Amino acid sequence: MFLGIDLGTSNSAIVGSERQTLRLFKTSEGMDVMPSAIMIDRRGGLFVGRKAYDQSAFSPQSVQQKFKRLMGTGSVVEFAGSDRSLTPEEASAEVIKALVAQVHRDVPDVTIEATVITIPAAFNQMQSEATMKAARLAGLDRVALLQEPIAAALAANAETKNGSGQYLIYDLGGGTFDAAIVQSISGNVTVVAHAGVNMLGGADFDRAIVNSMVRPWLLENFKLPANFQTEPQYARLIRIAHYRAELAKIALSTQMSDQVFADESQVGTRDADGNEIYLDVEITRADLENLIADNVERSIAECRTLLSSNGYDSGDMDRVVLIGGPSRMPYVRERVAFELGIALDTKVDPMTAVANGAAIYASGRSWAAFGAAGALSSRQTKRTTSDLQLTFEYADNTAASEIRLRIRAGVPVPPGTTVQVDATNGWTSGKLALTATTDVKGVPLPRVGHNDVKVLVFGADGMPDQQASTTLTVSRLTATADGMPLMHDLAIKIVDGAPGAERNTLKTFVTKGTTTPASGMESYRAARDLRSGDRGSLVFELFEQAEGVDDPSLSLAIGVFELSGSSLTPGQMVRKGDTVNVHWSVDANSLLHCHFELPDVGLFHSLDNVYVPSSTNFDGADGVVLARQSIDRARADVEALERALGPRIAAETQGIREKLDEQQRGLALSNDADSSRMVTQETRFLRQQMHRLKRDPVNAAAVQQAELDEFASHYAQYFAREVEAATNTSITRQLSSSRDALLRNELRESREALDEARALLQTFMLQQPGFWLVQFDRLISERHNAVDKDLHDSLAVRGQTAIDQNDIDGLRTAVFEMMQNMVRGADETDTAILSGLMV
Repeated sequence: MFLGIDLGTSNSAIVGSERQTLRLFKTSEGMDVMPSAIMIDRRGGLFVGRKAYDQSAFSPQSVQQKFKRLMGTGSVVEFAGSDRSLTPEEASAEVIKALVAQVHRDVPDVTIEATVITIPAAFNQMQSEATMKAARLAGLDRVALLQEPIAAALAANAETKNGSGQYLIYDLGGGTFDAAIVQSISGNVTVVAHAGVNMLGGADFDRAIVNSMVRPWLLENFKLPANFQTEPQYARLIRIAHYRAELAKIALSTQMSDQVFADESQVGTRDADGNEIYLDVEITRADLENLIADNVERSIAECRTLLSSNGYDSGDMDRVVLIGGPSRMPYVRERVAFELGIALDTKVDPMTAVANGAAIYASGRSWAAFGAAGALSSRQTKRTTSDLQLTFEYADNTAASEIRLRIRAGVPVPPGTTVQVDATNGWTSGKLALTATTDVKGVPLPRVGHNDVKVLVFGADGMPDQQASTTLTVSRLTATADGMPLMHDLAIKIVDGAPGAERNTLKTFVTKGTTTPASGMESYRAARDLRSGDRGSLVFELFEQAEGVDDPSLSLAIGVFELSGSSLTPGQMVRKGDTVNVHWSVDANSLLHCHFELPDVGLFHSLDNVYVPSSTNFDGADGVVLARQSIDRARADVEALERALGPRIAAETQGIREKLDEQQRGLALSNDADSSRMVTQETRFLRQQMHRLKRDPVNAAAVQQAELDEFASHYAQYFAREVEAATNTSITRQLSSSRDALLRNELRESREALDEARALLQTFMLQQPGFWLVQFDRLISERHNAVDKDLHDSLAVRGQTAIDQNDIDGLRTAVFEMMQNMVRGADETDTAILSGLMV
């Protein structure tokens, strides 16, 4: 049996496929879906599913949900009631094991051939790799990943008669939103284009209810501090409020009002005056619709952009396929149908369609010994040993309802010889003249699963030729799908710019939308020398690149390879300019694999299942600091943009400021990892938006002028009297050249001259002890970004010792090592470490 698993943020489901027959395995409570919830009680007992979810009302400190949104991070899932914690991957593995147990309960002797687990299209590399890790922890060996929109399209396609259509998939789940344009031709599904938001779903609706409805009610009825949502003594209250808010949200899909209710015994918390706290907050459907309106409109805007940017309009879509629990909300359905003007699909169950599609996909793939899934070979050739030496060419695996059969004769066919093709539903081709090549079109496959097609050959005397006749077996699949398309551009960080004015930038090596699996090789050059025994290193970093953004600090780091001097054998040396070949492949699961080859040195290194070491931890105070820093950096970008462009972008910057204010308010109300991660992601998106505004040709000259003026003013105020005369002359000359080029509208030349002036000043600053003191102090405050915090602390001690001993070289070394110990992409210090590659 092949299994399809929808590993959801709020709910999960499992479907089995055997001979193209689908079977939904229900929970022990008889439900189609199982809550993605885990409980660990005081005695260490672990429970998964409905039992765990229901305990949120009584022992919320022992229950965890929504951990899918932390997959691929360094955060942990804590169970305060038992002092235990799991990684998000370990928690997800427990959900997978519980789902598989449902299968074994109903079919004890089942053999699991392979499993397909669905992921949001918006998942990044780390999240996808984390899902594979969860599957391995759950004991599954043959596993593939499938994007949820593809699974949804496969399920929707199975409901059509002819297996053809063009759909817009609208997938609003508990944690993410995906949209995709999907075409199906004779049962073969292809994703044309896709988009998504990694942190947009039902969990955000629940948070909105708590922050906008429950919080004001509590402050009005009880004596609580303004920041009570971040205070440990009110953690139980907040957990119960979220649980009850989710129940009210679900209830409002079928009724006009409900209560966020919990009595004093359930809440078990007192306010500052000693009064027992309870919850009794009325919420109407209209209230909920007002709270979620902006997020729903954002999802619809994503769909509009997806359609228009790919040359489609609403009339090109046959229907919208709605997926995910929140998509069942009447308001969501009404807005999607009205705003997009596309008919809604009412046949597909939003809760189980993805698991159904995953099972369909699993049964239609070829599985290698070690679990890699590839498309089933659909072309088959069968030969007979008759005197006619007949060869039959046909598709033995297809989602189409009919096939074409081609019959080739290896010798001249005697006149009068005929052939007849019969299907199991009574269809017959009738007797056809058999020639050197005979095509029989439209042979029907009446049922999903195995179909026998009889081929009868008759001699010139009309008698059957038993040796030439045969029976062909054709497997009709429910549906098939091409490989998954990449959701993001993949890029590598390189050094660009003239000597002394180098800067890091991104170079794309595989583009968004590329159908997987795919592979290739890119050649670069080493950016500097590296000798055996050197304390330095060459760093090669990989990124998921945001569209139109070449600044590494604004894209997501997904992997790093570091070649250190200590790893070279005595006498080995990498010289600046040596060839570095990057052999890359993206497998059928959209996971990136890389091999770095330095042929001039004879080195070959593998970076398999690319992953950022010790990914960012969003837990507790460290997560809040990360989120606050991301907001501060975004605000600094807004201010710089306004200085450069002024009123011409007032509308855009005002909108960005309002969104940053919203993120700031949300962060003040919650210090959980989910909130911190959402804020850092949203602010990165806003910074990417501002980067595109800066690079817009309409704005580029004004931005360049502002950067030039700002640097010149800063230099004149703080450094002009400090640098030596020759350096001052060179910097002044470069600034003049930059201004002249700008007057001629030669932006590239202006930027290069400004970069040269910056490089000259940087060279001066690197020679100043004060520069390294400032860098050291800044890094001390960045402990929350350290991969190894113990190492960070020891380097801090070493750096302080160097300061006390006036050892500038020792301080400089400590600073570099502290930089290299930072989580990649989590901090602007990345820009201080130049890439080890150049073109």
